[in-house]
Amino acid sequence: MTDIIDSTGSQFFADQQVQAEDLNNIQYSTIQTFRAYLKSITKTPGVYLNTYTSPAITAGALGVTCNSTGTTFTVAPGAGVDALGNLIIVPSSTEAIGDLSTDPAYYPERPTRTALPFDVTGNGTYFINIYPDTMYSFSEPDDSGNTHNTRAYDSYEIKVESSQITTGEESGGGGLTLARVILDGGSIKELNTGDTDYDLGYEVNGITYALFDDRIGYVAYDQAKGDLTTKVDSLYTAVFEEELEKSVSFIFPADGHSMVTKIHRDITFVRMELYVEATAVDAGVTFSYYINDETVFSNDITAEGELTVTATSSVTIAGGTNIYTGFDTVTTSSILDAGGSMKFLLLNANDSVTRATCTLVYKRR
Repeated sequence: MTDIIDSTGSQFFADQQVQAEDLNNIQYSTIQTFRAYLKSITKTPGVYLNTYTSPAITAGALGVTCNSTGTTFTVAPGAGVDALGNLIIVPSSTEAIGDLSTDPAYYPERPTRTALPFDVTGNGTYFINIYPDTMYSFSEPDDSGNTHNTRAYDSYEIKVESSQITTGEESGGGGLTLARVILDGGSIKELNTGDTDYDLGYEVNGITYALFDDRIGYVAYDQAKGDLTTKVDSLYTAVFEEELEKSVSFIFPADGHSMVTKIHRDITFVRMELYVEATAVDAGVTFSYYINDETVFSNDITAEGELTVTATSSVTIAGGTNIYTGFDTVTTSSILDAGGSMKFLLLNANDSVTRATCTLVYKRR
């Protein structure tokens, strides 16, 4: 078994004496392969959001809150992936699960996530960071009497530190920054209405504390289309705001040219765009589009949108030849369920038109 990404693993042969290192190498290879995979599909390390709507989550997805006096803090249950491909999971209950001697799914008690003290000296700005960690249990002696742990479990470590975690590999062990606090005398500073970032603080029992949400939402690359076009910088940004498109281009278009394509997700059309090139000024084309639950479009189906564009802008290309271009767009709000089809139809085209491109922009829903 070999880690095909990092080229590590164990290989066995008949009559081989298998050592502990050989078995450990198999486990290491499996874990490293999983982490390398997560790292390869990760566009933005961060927390898994349980919603894509605003306002930002304050009570879930590893969100940080404080008590009514600002002296302790709590991390909500949730999960995230850091820049190194480490999966960090904080469960709702941190108590032990099952029995070590009888339950193969046993999990030991994990670090508490509630009522955590700050345990730092000095006033100023600090960051609440979470790191991947490993817990061990079930010790056994070897032939020499030395004791070794035989079970290892993924865990986490929550720290209050003076530095924010960066998203690159230079952060060493990885980890994620969850929140930022301003401490004053061992507790979180109370904010007044005129203070900077007052509106971003955390309010409890009518008091607003200098506790600020610094989480970043986790984003993976869209393997079907490539890199997402929308960069996620905060929890307000949603994948459903990404604009996708279907496009058709005809060279020397003629009346009646058409194309039918299937959509594999629930979508809402946003706008229709039309671009034209021609050898004569004011030459134009007219496109329409149709949607249907099936791939067959009968004559009684009504067009969802129609757009006409004429070429009015003059462009000189190589050799001194002039061409004329035109572009226009129209908004639309048609919806289509996953598995449905859409049809581009070129209603008419001037004989001077050399190229016509129609694009339908849509979003997930």
